[in-house]
Amino acid sequence: LFRVWGFRESFALRSPLALTPSALAAVEAFGPRTDDPSLECIPPGMPNAITNPYPMEFIDEGNRIIQRIEEWDARRVIHITEEARARTEAPSHLGYSVGFWEGNTLIVDTNQIAFPFLDADGTPMSENVTMVERYTLSEGATRLEHEIVVTDPDNLAEPAIWDTTWVYRPGVEVRQFECTLPETPISVYR
Repeated sequence: LFRVWGFRESFALRSPLALTPSALAAVEAFGPRTDDPSLECIPPGMPNAITNPYPMEFIDEGNRIIQRIEEWDARRVIHITEEARARTEAPSHLGYSVGFWEGNTLIVDTNQIAFPFLDADGTPMSENVTMVERYTLSEGATRLEHEIVVTDPDNLAEPAIWDTTWVYRPGVEVRQFECTLPETPISVYR
């Protein structure tokens, strides 16, 4: 797990988002040319911080794992102690993450996410959102299957689940990211 991973395929939703009526109204009111934070080079929160095609790296620091994500130069901390589960931190755009191992799978629970949108389409995200990720290492450690389950009872009638596969390619690096705004107001995600 502790290496740089390159993107293999786009994150895919297992099924369309099941939005609550208030979330559906918020999506319909979202203005992609005015309301998208990326128009001002504001980095996304979870889960968008990791659902991008840029390389990422896991670094073992004993009681925590650092996940470096090329896009937006994100640095996410995943705490790996039982004591970490009882702690609370101030909400942030990447949230508070606690992980544990189940065989060759790293399971990461994230909460305390302070970001208004679940996706680039303006789907709202509440302070009650929780995410569970599973990073499963393949035999031979060349593929990393990744699943994200998002639960937000305020906005989702049922959990949203994304899947993708990361691959190990020697020589791939996490590089510095620089947000460059286009001349016209178009999201960096579109």
